Amino acid sequence: MFCFCLIAFFGAWGFIHLKSRGVGLDASSLWKIGFGEVNQNTMIVPDSLPNNEIITMAIVANLPQVFLALVYLLYMGIMTSMFLAADWANFAFKAQTLMVSSPTGKQRGTWLLGAPLGWGVALLTLQTLLHWFVSQSIFVVKMQVYNKDGTPRVWTKALDEYVDLTQITNCGYSPIPIIVSTITAGILLLSSIIFLFRRFPAGAPPVVGTCSAAISASCHPVNGYEGMVGADLRWGANGGFADGVGHCSLVSVEAWNMGQAGPPADGFHYSGLRER
Repeated sequence: MFCFCLIAFFGAWGFIHLKSRGVGLDASSLWKIGFGEVNQNTMIVPDSLPNNEIITMAIVANLPQVFLALVYLLYMGIMTSMFLAADWANFAFKAQTLMVSSPTGKQRGTWLLGAPLGWGVALLTLQTLLHWFVSQSIFVVKMQVYNKDGTPRVWTKALDEYVDLTQITNCGYSPIPIIVSTITAGILLLSSIIFLFRRFPAGAPPVVGTCSAAISASCHPVNGYEGMVGADLRWGANGGFADGVGHCSLVSVEAWNMGQAGPPADGFHYSGLRER
């Protein structure tokens, strides 16, 4: 939200500045300025002095990239957690292997892009495009200013000191990439909101996230064998009831097919822990 407020503030400043320079704010006028192109009306520092340091301007131009990278790390952390929760819920409805950092047997490794391949590629593509759009939104400009007769223009400073303006360093901005960047960022934000409102189907196991203790507790069926952690598993009730409380855990596909485990029944209490 803070980043969107910054975008809104500087975006509004840019359009107000354009209007003060006599540039129309309609789509046709903005498109004529160009996509990431230098224009005399889109300088961040309107009255640039020749002693503007290029390092300072480079820092100003790349600050949005730093904020964008930090926001994307937080964004992918949230998205990865939601994808992991959805993958864990699938154990109740289909057989699949565990996802671990060091797979053995048929176990799956962790996602390379922090999400299933299709989603990971889509999100990474959007993020790459967003970085490029931002790079076209604000950029470093080095200018040479001349008089109408072709001679270098000079700038009058205090005490009648004259400075040659053959090189001026500034930052320029481009309205169209700013608009496109905002739309792309909105798509990324909207995707997380859409996933946030998705509900797991009835019968899904409790959400454990990446808690190894909770995952370990779910990997202790009543009747299990040592090699089952590397095979296909399903989540369900097994082992009957003790003191009126059933036991739910991951079980092998063989045990599921033999009727030793099944979906939890309505109206009963279950636990993922049992006495050993």
